[in-house]
Amino acid sequence: MLLLGLGIAACGGGSSNSNNSGGGSGGPTAPSGGSGSTCSSIGVLGNAAGTISATIDGAVFNGGVPAPYAVYTPIPAVPSLGIPDQDFVSMQGLCGDNTSLLILAKARVGTTTFGLNAIDPETKNVHVNSVQLQYRTASGAGGAWVTSLIGGTGTITFTSVSRTSAAGSFSFTMVPVAGTTASGNKQVTGTFNVRF
Repeated sequence: MLLLGLGIAACGGGSSNSNNSGGGSGGPTAPSGGSGSTCSSIGVLGNAAGTISATIDGAVFNGGVPAPYAVYTPIPAVPSLGIPDQDFVSMQGLCGDNTSLLILAKARVGTTTFGLNAIDPETKNVHVNSVQLQYRTASGAGGAWVTSLIGGTGTITFTSVSRTSAAGSFSFTMVPVAGTTASGNKQVTGTFNVRF
């Protein structure tokens, strides 16, 4: 969650690098749940740690991952309790219009589920995997959508993951976050290639 807070604080302002096909400035043209707009430029913080590329309801999202926004966290196994390691990764892509996509997932090669009632086959507990989409407007935060324990569905597939890098793809149906300007679900698909 600290990473999310840092990403929000770092991206509070607008950017002259935005490419909003729907016109206007200061962020996506439909932060309240419309189709959004294409953002093909990477955010002003750059992509030193890689990229997250996606389509959000058919609109392009080209997110740069700044170095502090890609983290591999090792959590050792507890053999006496039969619990395997629980290593996870966090990565946040920032687009030129300050839209952000934050993904938190268990570090395992293969496909892992996200969303309400998604069960981790290793621990037999609910997955803590989550993804958050945050739009920005000229006045600050716009709509937010999630796929997590509170709702939505989806998968992430790691084709490779280690303590130094990760690559793969994802597909989510994201639900609006109460208390934001979000409405309606978002369909998000894409790929990632990051370095830790």
